[in-house]
Amino acid sequence: NNDSLYSNFIELIALTKRKVARIVIKENGKRTGFATGFMFSKNLMLTNWHVFQTKGMATESEAHFFYEYDNLGHPIDPVIFIMDASKFYNDKELDYCFVGMAPMDVNNQYSLEDISYLYLDKLAGKIGEVGVEKLNIIHHPLGDYKQLSIRENKFVGIDDIKIYYETDTA
Repeated sequence: NNDSLYSNFIELIALTKRKVARIVIKENGKRTGFATGFMFSKNLMLTNWHVFQTKGMATESEAHFFYEYDNLGHPIDPVIFIMDASKFYNDKELDYCFVGMAPMDVNNQYSLEDISYLYLDKLAGKIGEVGVEKLNIIHHPLGDYKQLSIRENKFVGIDDIKIYYETDTA
């Protein structure tokens, strides 16, 4: 079980993690929960249906990019974007939700172009063998600072609409 990776893995993770945000769920002006989402296109974030089951749930919520530690272990001030629920698409069965994002952060210093987005290749068959393929998960477990799960994440199955994996995401 050789788990060695080429050294460009570090750069690839650094580029990828920029596009992953901590979602702060707000309702009636109060924080009610946290989740993880990532930029899927120039102005859409992808998260789960169970995060935003309705457009109203996303209306007051925020995406906090760079909610993480720097290389010295100090917290970085996040770059906060407001959700734009006028662009909202979700599906309970597939457990996904796309929600629009304001084009500029709340301080008008960063644009979504500064964040960019993850390109998803629509070609099938890119994932490896069930039980063998290793996955890398970037997430904000329980709203905590960004974490990477890069070991012991396994691809355990696939069907017509879902990919199944096992990981420790707290």
